[in-house]
Amino acid sequence: MKVEYDMEKEKRNLKKKTEKILKKYPNVDGLESVLEKILTLVDSKPFNILTKNLVNYILKFNEIHPEEDIDIESLWEEFPILKDAFVLDMTKGTSRSIFNRTSDTITYTQFGNFLSFNIGILSIKEKDPLYSRERIYNLPNKVMVLLDEFDKDVSLDTVDVDFFRSLDAVEWNKDAKKLFKKIVPIFLDIADLIIATLFSDILSDMFATYRTTLTVLVTCSAVKNNRRIMEYEDVICAFKTFFKLIDADINDLI
Repeated sequence: MKVEYDMEKEKRNLKKKTEKILKKYPNVDGLESVLEKILTLVDSKPFNILTKNLVNYILKFNEIHPEEDIDIESLWEEFPILKDAFVLDMTKGTSRSIFNRTSDTITYTQFGNFLSFNIGILSIKEKDPLYSRERIYNLPNKVMVLLDEFDKDVSLDTVDVDFFRSLDAVEWNKDAKKLFKKIVPIFLDIADLIIATLFSDILSDMFATYRTTLTVLVTCSAVKNNRRIMEYEDVICAFKTFFKLIDADINDLI
């Protein structure tokens, strides 16, 4: 069932929420620009396209690469990132799991959501999406290592099992986690406005994918900075990386 929103009213409400966050966290570097950018997503063409079509992009990828045709050993040999990620917690996550689980670490299911997000990003950037497995699995490698510098032309090693073990070892700074938990609902409110459908499975899948993608990025930022604690700066880096991926040119992604 479609919902008719008063968009200008909703934008004002979102603005008030961001102002409250900024008032509570006035000394977090980069927070103001992140909150301002979040508000622009309502009118962002690529974000609107991604939000409305991500589930279809994933279904299309699975149609082109059906699970029954996959030789898992060959796939792991070609893309070790998939095998190495198995050291992550294999708990089956839910859309709320990053806030409710006793552990701070990401799960393999959440890593899968991150891969799905990358499928969506590449799909909206290519005029005729190839759904190339090479592109799909190489982009996460770039992003997890370089984060918001993923568009730099640098020599890059493939993430390995030790990298995923590092992801599995990080924990939240409690205050940084509180900030993250305040920002994410505003971000998801915008996705809700874009889809504008009650009781939608698409909306539920979208919430899970966006929320856990941001969590993966926060975790990767901590690892990149050789820390086992996720701090404010990692939260800011995660959102900056997300925004940059949304706005990136295809040549920056492949």
